[in-house]
Amino acid sequence: MENNITKPFPNQGRQLGIDLAKCLAIVFMVIIHCLMYFGADRSSVFYEIFDFIFGSILAAPVFMTAMGVGLAYSSKSDPKKTIFRGINILILGYVLNIVRILPEYIMAGIELDMGLLFEAVYIYTLCGDIFAFAGLALILFGLLRYAKLKDHFILLIGLALSLIVTFVPVFVTSNIILNCFTGLFIPTMYDESVNMFFPLFSWFIFPCFGYWYGNRLKRVSRLDMFHLIVGLVGVVTAIMGFTLSMHFQFGFVGEGTDMSFYGMASYDAIFCIGASVGFFALCHFITKILPKPLQKGCMTMSNALNLIYICHWPMLLYIALPLAYYGHILPLWAILLIGAGVIIAATALGILLKATIKKKTNENPHSLLRYLNAG
Repeated sequence: MENNITKPFPNQGRQLGIDLAKCLAIVFMVIIHCLMYFGADRSSVFYEIFDFIFGSILAAPVFMTAMGVGLAYSSKSDPKKTIFRGINILILGYVLNIVRILPEYIMAGIELDMGLLFEAVYIYTLCGDIFAFAGLALILFGLLRYAKLKDHFILLIGLALSLIVTFVPVFVTSNIILNCFTGLFIPTMYDESVNMFFPLFSWFIFPCFGYWYGNRLKRVSRLDMFHLIVGLVGVVTAIMGFTLSMHFQFGFVGEGTDMSFYGMASYDAIFCIGASVGFFALCHFITKILPKPLQKGCMTMSNALNLIYICHWPMLLYIALPLAYYGHILPLWAILLIGAGVIIAATALGILLKATIKKKTNENPHSLLRYLNAG
């Protein structure tokens, strides 16, 4: 499967399968967010299946693993640029928190609802989300690259951090500010509530593995065979792992709690990584039969994914939060229809913004838009 003698990196071109996997991961995130915020019945079979497979296993883990693959392939992944990009994404994450939660601030003021104001400020504004994780992960990754560590050492560091949060008790605090800070790094509970998302120690293993995997992928000459074998191994690992966790009631599948998912243990991470490489393989074979226009569209969407993710939140929450607060319940078909509309609108706007920002920064390299472009 490798040919290191005549051509060290025979597979250096654009990986359409990875692009498609990232695009689908974002689509799955948008749909599960719609189901959550529009109040879909969480006990329904559809919700449980979609949340388990597409909203959990094939969403954030796939996207974060693909982020690592992108670092292996990127020509702009030197340490300084990686750290600079991480800082920008971290800042963008908190700006997005403020923008997307404005309806809660407004409703809290209109209704004089202090509970809603507390929720808006501390849970949704100060707590980090997937952008905060991505920013911190890129900063740490850049620092490790500065130390000139090989990819297998970086993977071992990701595994070590994952093992720490697996065996060390969850940090519990009664201080909400401390909770928001520690929740960026380790699984944290505020009294009895889980107010943290994607802590660095739990999730850093995904981009680390993606980086290691991407460096192996570059050396592959028989790409179809590689994806077939590695994909099958990954799928078998995921199915066996999640079946065991469901049967013996451990991990986020068996326990079914926010803490067991966001504060993911190392065994769950390994199962999700198996599912990710299986999904990469599936997407690779799908792209081989896609028409050229769809392949090009997939690449265009992949280049604008961060902006698409940013755009979907205001579109979603400015509709969903007022409806949920005042007790309006939508049927499942209506929620899915809104989700499809949000995906289409956010994709179109994200691609348009990406092109505009790129054009403006090319015209004026010192424009403040370069920070958004870097993110």
